[in-house]
Amino acid sequence: MNISRILQGVLLIVLPTVALAQAPSIFGQAPANQEGDFQCAVASAAEAGLSPKGSAAHNDAMGVYIFYMGRLTIRDEKVRWQDRVAERVIDLRPNARSPETYKSCSAYYVNSIL
Repeated sequence: MNISRILQGVLLIVLPTVALAQAPSIFGQAPANQEGDFQCAVASAAEAGLSPKGSAAHNDAMGVYIFYMGRLTIRDEKVRWQDRVAERVIDLRPNARSPETYKSCSAYYVNSIL
């Protein structure tokens, strides 16, 4: 994989996360608070965890997960969000996967980067 493609991927994730973390989207409604971002991170982590690694579904879910983890980190950088999300997924198993929540969170993410 060349550096240019890696940089493009990073920019597609990082720039929208930073730019839109606190701004509402004209394409949809952002989660209104930290708990909404947290629920989206949990739903996308569960989706990624249940999708075959390397599949389009797994890669898409990881993009959504990284987006919401960025939003959470901007809201409070002292919290270890990755650990909190992992704990919630474990606590909710097997009900951590929420197709409705993931669909809504994913739609906001996709519209935010367009």
